[in-house]
Amino acid sequence: MDISGTLYSYYFLCKRKVWLYYHKISFENQNKDVMMGKEIDQNYYKTEKHNILIDGVASIDYIKNNIVYEVKKSDKQHEMGVNQLKYYLHLLKLRGVDMKGRINYPLLKKTEDVVLKEDDEGIIIKNLEDIEKIIDLAVPPEPIFLNVCKSCAYYEFCFS
Repeated sequence: MDISGTLYSYYFLCKRKVWLYYHKISFENQNKDVMMGKEIDQNYYKTEKHNILIDGVASIDYIKNNIVYEVKKSDKQHEMGVNQLKYYLHLLKLRGVDMKGRINYPLLKKTEDVVLKEDDEGIIIKNLEDIEKIIDLAVPPEPIFLNVCKSCAYYEFCFS
């Protein structure tokens, strides 16, 4: 099954969002945080080759000096960003390309190096199996309120 990096990252935030996003129920084009992320993508690193596709599914923000970069506007969802980048590194490794990763937070003026470890690959495979189970459900999982929900594009859909 084709799992995008975005979909994979949502697994670390909300199982309901995984199901909704996969089934093309999306409010993200109206969300200010998503719009800010797109603006950062368009205005930073203009000289770098952007949005490099892996099998037409996963889109790497950019690669420079043999390092895969993922650009994030903030580090609030740190686990999501790290795992999304590890997923990209895993996909590349499956194709014989062994690289390191770096998360770039341009608004915070900081970076974080990310390395795919041997035990990460088994975890990624298990996560992909869980994601497939979620998206195969006939209906989305019930919403579970977390503080992060207040800024989510799906907030009103889930809690009104």
